Amino acid sequence: MGRVIKHYCNVCKSEAQQLQIEGSGDYQKIHYACKNPECKHKFVMIRTFSHTTRESDLTRTQSVEAEAANLKQTEE
Repeated sequence: MGRVIKHYCNVCKSEAQQLQIEGSGDYQKIHYACKNPECKHKFVMIRTFSHTTRESDLTRTQSVEAEAANLKQTEE
């Protein structure tokens, strides 16, 4: 089971409920509403991909296979 990340209202610091997600992939706008009935603040947070800190083993394997295929073609 995945972790649940809680988000909080930046006005009253109460927990916020996720309403909607716009976009997909590396860039998303996430709409929230404060659960505090006295606050009623609504806000949008942006989630985006920043950078890779370690290359995927899948990518590394594909690179090695591509290099092997290129070597094989040059030998023929």
